[in-house]
Amino acid sequence: MGAEIAPFAIARLDDPRWYVTRNLLALLEELGPPPAGFSAAPYMRHGDARVRWQAVKLQLKLPAERDEALVAGLRDQDPRTLRLALGLAVALQACPDAAVPLLVNRATDRTLAGDLRALAVRGLGYTRAPAALETLLQITTGGRTLFGREKLAAKSPELLVALAALATGWRHDPRARARLAIAAASSDGEIRHAAELQASRP
Repeated sequence: MGAEIAPFAIARLDDPRWYVTRNLLALLEELGPPPAGFSAAPYMRHGDARVRWQAVKLQLKLPAERDEALVAGLRDQDPRTLRLALGLAVALQACPDAAVPLLVNRATDRTLAGDLRALAVRGLGYTRAPAALETLLQITTGGRTLFGREKLAAKSPELLVALAALATGWRHDPRARARLAIAAASSDGEIRHAAELQASRP
């Protein structure tokens, strides 16, 4: 029946059974662009994480709804929904201003799984917000040597991703360039590679 069944699916979305709502949202996603005026935004606040994930997934495909859905996904406590939003922010290489504080929070949250933190750190390389730069500098700093020179934080997956993020989006900033120069002079090949990853781009 194709897209003609969309109004009937929408009419059933308030079914009390979570799996019915989730499946109807998945059906709407498969049918293509929903009818004009429809938004799955209310379901991004559903009590069941599986419904929220499907609602965010649907909203992220609608250009006019994408920013709101991205913020909702970054705010969600469900790892699957959070991973969906973080992955899209990195894939799009863009992030709305409203999402920057959430990215900063996720990038520095030690209770979060390492792969999710890494995605958040990568996302900070695609925003021009000052808070993003400050966070990347914080992640990569190791304080100073006995002679007062800046040094890098101890090598870790977060350090490598943060250096690559600085090289991706902040290499024209004086503080970022200084941090990248320290990394580029490192005896560790992975650290040098992370700092030089995007250096050839204009």
